[in-house]
Amino acid sequence: MERLVISCMDRRLNEYLDSKYNDGNTLFIRNAGANLTPILDLVREALRKNELKKGIYIATHNDCGAMGVVFQALTSGKSFGSGIYNALIKQFESIGFRSREGLERENGRLQVKRAKAIAKGVPVNLEPIDVKRLGVPAEHNEHRLILTSNLSEPYVKMTKIANTGVFDSYIIQGDTAFMSSDVEIAVKFLGIKDVRLEAFSTSEEARLSAELESLGREPFMHDAKCSLIRALR
Repeated sequence: MERLVISCMDRRLNEYLDSKYNDGNTLFIRNAGANLTPILDLVREALRKNELKKGIYIATHNDCGAMGVVFQALTSGKSFGSGIYNALIKQFESIGFRSREGLERENGRLQVKRAKAIAKGVPVNLEPIDVKRLGVPAEHNEHRLILTSNLSEPYVKMTKIANTGVFDSYIIQGDTAFMSSDVEIAVKFLGIKDVRLEAFSTSEEARLSAELESLGREPFMHDAKCSLIRALR
């Protein structure tokens, strides 16, 4: 693969990321806020196994729900639990900002800095995306969350397999064993009630089956349903 895109899980980015980057030579890692903290090992693995001659792209965006969580925590003192604090909030405690928009800008700078620290000469680029310019249609459907360790499948296909629209699904991509804080943000703060783990191989299916059971025991999943979608080749 020639390029790595690290992006937020926001549903509004799906079509844009597909059209701009998904050329068959790009890996995608997505979570709440394009946050490198829980994915550093996965990024190192991508750097080790791929040339990435087109570089790493950090794709953040405005009106970010994850940054809304950080902003509330640091301005009002609201507690979000140790998982979200350690995975997301803690890294911003020493960063100055005056508004949520300012925090979103600082997030881009911070994630680029962290990526450069491990990139070993691979170029790192920041793309702050203005969601208002994406032309996302007004939505009235219930939103879903898709989790997968497949890092290259087009989102239009991924969402079709899950029987949902490309703008209806938040998407988390990466090592699904380290995504519980991202799922918690989606369920508790974005109102997601339907979580779908999508398997693209038999080995992934076996692993996701175990993770499905573990995720279902999380207290924050009390009002949400969780299912496994088989997309085996």
